[in-house]
Amino acid sequence: MKSARPRICLVNRSNGFLGDSPALKMMAAIQRQVSGDFAKAWGQDASLTYLRAGSRQAPAPGDWLVVICQNPGHAAELGYHDLTPQGKPLAIVYAEQDGELSVTLSHEILEMLADPSCNGFEHRKSDSLLYAREVCDAVESDTLGYRIQGILVSDFVLPAFFVEGAPGPYDWKRSLRAPFEIADGGYLAALDPSTGDWRELAPSVLESHPAGSRLERRLRALSADLRASDRSTHAPLAATPKPQAKVPLRRPIPAEKLARTALPKPPAKVLERQPDRRLAPVVPSSVRVPERQPLRGFRAERAAASADPAPAVVQDVPAADKPAPARQPLRGFRAEEAAKASSSAAGDAKAPEKKAEAPSSGSSATATPPK
Repeated sequence: MKSARPRICLVNRSNGFLGDSPALKMMAAIQRQVSGDFAKAWGQDASLTYLRAGSRQAPAPGDWLVVICQNPGHAAELGYHDLTPQGKPLAIVYAEQDGELSVTLSHEILEMLADPSCNGFEHRKSDSLLYAREVCDAVESDTLGYRIQGILVSDFVLPAFFVEGAPGPYDWKRSLRAPFEIADGGYLAALDPSTGDWRELAPSVLESHPAGSRLERRLRALSADLRASDRSTHAPLAATPKPQAKVPLRRPIPAEKLARTALPKPPAKVLERQPDRRLAPVVPSSVRVPERQPLRGFRAERAAASADPAPAVVQDVPAADKPAPARQPLRGFRAEEAAKASSSAAGDAKAPEKKAEAPSSGSSATATPPK
């Protein structure tokens, strides 16, 4: 399905990787390619507009979108075109790539114009395959591009390319010599209707692709991904991998359905508090627990001071009623010293008694009774 002159809006979402000035120069060159070379060959023109980076302006509802992003979702991807959920053509181009960004941008815009619905095929009778109507894949190498206003743009095939036996030319730069021919650095995607399998046809293996070609960059990036994911034991790739089928995104389950299908939660288990066995040890009934003895000495004084009881009333107790504390017997060298002291004290007490007895006997002999 072709439109008379659709409007294609370029949206810069590269997070500053691509400035507005170089993006506008690329758009001006591609606009001249679309309105001049491509419209002359395929009869399809378009008007290109640009939304600056950071602009809050939204594209018009009927615009076809070309979004320039910074990082690819996969290292081998330089860009692709698809459809939005509303059925509008959409192209994604990654600004961070080691090739010419302008070639990738021109590549995706031209293929979006040639097959806006992404369902165009061309039948080839010789091999009974259906070839995707991708007008730039066979000549996608940067070395086959050409310059407009100093900007490198992509080469593209002509309608005669998809017709066996048709006379040339077969591409805009006249690099191809026959229909369905693939130039170095290019490839073609074909569907086998008997099996439903996709095939990607390339003219040679990875080592023979010119350095810097789009296909060589894709295969080199895929090989790096395999090495990074610990799958280095795989054999070297001889061609681009078969495109994977698009898996539709899973829609979220409505909240009402979740509420109906949700399982009831099990009742919470009530845990009973267990007694602390360290504070209350279990003692068998047959064991007799002795009563605790009262504290004595300094331990009793310390316990009384820590308890801080109320001051007791001190009553005078007669000295006779107070029991005299029993003195502990001395032991060891203290007992020996005490025994020596007591014996010497006993000897000193007997000596005065003898001295007192001697004068009393003499005096009794000489004394005369009083008259």
